[in-house]
Amino acid sequence: MQFFVIIAAPFLHWRSLFLIIKVY
Repeated sequence: MQFFVIIAAPFLHWRSLFLIIKVY
């Protein structure tokens, strides 16, 4: 479970950044 979090966290982080940049 922790291994999945380590992989999923950066992906969600980049995805949220992309959405924020897209809004601007």
